[in-house]
Amino acid sequence: MCEEENVKNTTKDKKFDEYPKSLKKALRYIRQDAKLGDLDKIERTFIDFINTRRKELQQKP
Repeated sequence: MCEEENVKNTTKDKKFDEYPKSLKKALRYIRQDAKLGDLDKIERTFIDFINTRRKELQQKP
């Protein structure tokens, strides 16, 4: 592994460690156990929640 990849992985890991425990569990499930059908459902759910939250934040003054 080259030094540049090490830096990228370290940065990625630090960001991952800053997430709430529940989100880390969800991401680990996606990475390790989710089946193809699960991924489609999870993706739609995440997108819906993110879009809803984005709209809420944009409406606040």
